[in-house]
Amino acid sequence: MTQNDTPSAVKGLLSRYGEGERAFEEMALDGAILSRALLMDASFAGASLIGADLSGANLTKANLVQALLERAKLGTATLVRANLTGANLSGADLHRACLNSAILSNATIDGADLTGCIVKSARLFGASLKGAQLSGCTFDGALMAGVNMDGVEASGASFSNAMINVSSLVGAKLREADFSGAELDRSNLDGADLRDAIFFRTSLDRASLRGAQLDRVRFIECNLRNADLEGACLSGAELTGSNLFGTNLKGADVRGAEFFGARLVKAGLEELISDESTRWPSTFQSGADEKYEAPRTVGELVERYQQGEKRLTGAVLPGARLVGASLAAADLSGGNFEGANFGQAHLVCTGLREAKLLRASFLEANMSEVDLSASDLGGARLCGARLDRANLSGADLRGADLRSASMKGACLEGAIFNRATRWPAGVAPKRAGAVEKKR
Repeated sequence: MTQNDTPSAVKGLLSRYGEGERAFEEMALDGAILSRALLMDASFAGASLIGADLSGANLTKANLVQALLERAKLGTATLVRANLTGANLSGADLHRACLNSAILSNATIDGADLTGCIVKSARLFGASLKGAQLSGCTFDGALMAGVNMDGVEASGASFSNAMINVSSLVGAKLREADFSGAELDRSNLDGADLRDAIFFRTSLDRASLRGAQLDRVRFIECNLRNADLEGACLSGAELTGSNLFGTNLKGADVRGAEFFGARLVKAGLEELISDESTRWPSTFQSGADEKYEAPRTVGELVERYQQGEKRLTGAVLPGARLVGASLAAADLSGGNFEGANFGQAHLVCTGLREAKLLRASFLEANMSEVDLSASDLGGARLCGARLDRANLSGADLRGADLRSASMKGACLEGAIFNRATRWPAGVAPKRAGAVEKKR
């Protein structure tokens, strides 16, 4: 179709749409003027709309799969629940467009302008947004695993409760962005500018933030287990209550940073830049005993405990059989006990902070006042266990079975559960501060 044919094609399209037709697949509409057009439920799958003007158009539930929309004008357009899977939106103007619940999986959006765009609960699996303008954008609740956002400008953007796992945000400009409740596990944010950003109960497990600008960032009750922050600037940052187990902070600048209540077990603190303004947790000891070795077998763990040793942290004993074992007041924090059997064990006041307890069994175990904060109890069996006054804050209880367990005075603040979690009668998890997740 030639450029001169476009106006007549547009007129014919709108006429056909008015008569009830919705199928316009693979049409050639480059440069078409369709501003403020009403095209709800229309199908433009595979159509070429390069440079087309769709500003202010209503494309609710439209099918734009594999459509070519390079440099298209979609400012203030409504694309609620539209399907743009595999579409090419490179260089497109989407400022202040509404893409709530839209599907943009594997779409190419490089260099596009999404300033002030609303993309709540959208699906962007594997999408590429390299160099895009995302300032003031709202991605709350979006599913964005595997996205490429290298070099984006997203200052002031909101990613609350978004899933951005295994994604790339290298060199992204994210000043004052909000990542509260988001998941960024194994994502790469090397060299990103995150100054004054907010991370509240955000998961950054094994994320890389090497050389990132994290001045005055608020990491409140976040999961930074095994994250890499080597050479990052954390000047004036707040890490209150965050889990930094195994986190690499080599060469990081933490002057003026606050670590109140943070967990720094096995954190790499070599060449750390700190001063008198750095506020450490009350339990933190610089120059901790480097000669300590974690127990290597169940027999060694029990023997050392019986000899009076209470610090038994970091043990890697998946599948361990500890039925009826007495380990009261032992510190087993950070250990790996996946699939272990603690049936009828005596674990009063035992420390199991940040422990891996996936599918572990605690049937009828006495766990009064046990510390299970930030532990992973996914699929664990705790039927009949005594968990009175237990600390389960921040624990992952998805799929756990707690039927008939006694939980008087137990702390569930920030604990995670899902529909598969089985609770004892009378326990109201949400009222106790636990958070339900679909996954």
